[in-house]
Amino acid sequence: MSQVPQPLDVTTPGSDVTVRNLSQGNETEPDAPIVPEYTASLQIWKYCPPVLLAVGTFGNVATIAVYKRMKWGGSAQPLFLIALAIADLCVLYSGLLPDITYHVFNFDLRGLHAFPCKTLTWMMYSSAGTSAWLLVAMTTQRAMSVTWPHRVTFHCSYRKSGITVFLIFVVVWGCQCHQLYGLIVHDSDVYLDGACGASVNYEDFWDNVWPWVDMSLFSLLPSFMLLVSNVALLRSLRRSASRFASCGTSTATEGRKRVASSMTVTLVIVSFTFLLFTFPINVSIILWHLTGEAIEDDAELTAKMDLAWAVTNILWYANSAVNFFLYCLSGSKFREDFLKLLTCSDAKQKVPTVSRSTNSRVPSSSAQQSSH
Repeated sequence: MSQVPQPLDVTTPGSDVTVRNLSQGNETEPDAPIVPEYTASLQIWKYCPPVLLAVGTFGNVATIAVYKRMKWGGSAQPLFLIALAIADLCVLYSGLLPDITYHVFNFDLRGLHAFPCKTLTWMMYSSAGTSAWLLVAMTTQRAMSVTWPHRVTFHCSYRKSGITVFLIFVVVWGCQCHQLYGLIVHDSDVYLDGACGASVNYEDFWDNVWPWVDMSLFSLLPSFMLLVSNVALLRSLRRSASRFASCGTSTATEGRKRVASSMTVTLVIVSFTFLLFTFPINVSIILWHLTGEAIEDDAELTAKMDLAWAVTNILWYANSAVNFFLYCLSGSKFREDFLKLLTCSDAKQKVPTVSRSTNSRVPSSSAQQSSH
């Protein structure tokens, strides 16, 4: 996700009363009318984040537990999936948790001190970018394996995948580390605590330059690459369906192909969920930057923008909370292993691999998602 705009003050129609920081406990005049869309946005911020945090925590922890207990015959997919679940947990706890303390418990966790201001913001944006690029790497690897199946061991070895995951973390978190320098806590008469924001020397870059860079590198570019990779994956699924329908195969071969097809379906579903849940916030960010100052005096339009911002943020966070359910929906192998985890049965299961003559391996039947 790109930089979060500060909510604009909403002046109620037909009145000089400004509705400010209702979630922080500041009161308005008793008879002051409140714009309905603004009230709706506050309710969304109050009730949705706790639910998403609970659901996302359960789902990502369960995903890590399922994949850690399985043997995958040398496949690197569990490495990506576990790293992705960890990145999603970081997004939820560095982004949603401060939102919960702000809107439910009436204090700004980031505004308490410069340390949480810097580190939580850095962690949220870095984790979101890491999640996006892990999904890109995983989907691209799968697209390469179906396009050049006899070179899958060379292109998608466990060692190379481990290096890829490491480089994604290092590069993405390194690109975002300027936030540790530029963010500070400002004294504010608007907030009960201080306000986490940019320093004077950093403000122009943070407000006018970095949002566009961040959106391009960690949302739009990954989305484009996911679309390209998914075209290859969808063509592979179509060819597989045709082969299954036109020719008979042995039970073992058919089982391995179905495992591979199931994993491809999972990746396609997770990728399109990423595109669906993250694209709206990009539109919202662009609208904020193009119209923010122009609509300050229009209470109704500002309230509608606040509502749109709340909805698109919740969708963006939901992207880090729903992958477990997508795995269960699209992968029978994942469902089976999750049930075995709950019942503590069959501690280790090995996924069948393709014969040595093909020099390739088939990952498990489920796989994952890439912000923020």
